[in-house]
Amino acid sequence: MANALSRSFPEPATADTLLTLSSPIPSIIIHLKDFYAQHQNGKALLQKCATNAHMAEKYKFQQGLLYFKERIFVPDVADLRQ
Repeated sequence: MANALSRSFPEPATADTLLTLSSPIPSIIIHLKDFYAQHQNGKALLQKCATNAHMAEKYKFQQGLLYFKERIFVPDVADLRQ
């Protein structure tokens, strides 16, 4: 009868193996990135945050997302707020 000690296991993971792992991206993140990249209101909001010094202190745009005080900002758009 086989037990855990007598079984053969595959070789340990290498860097190449670990690169093939992935993690799911929530759909809201994809929708937000599309909103800022393609939607006219999203582009206008980014422009406003970039040009207004008061807003620039609190809002940051990183990796395709807008952050407010280091949290992802979800604009008041019905499709995104659901």
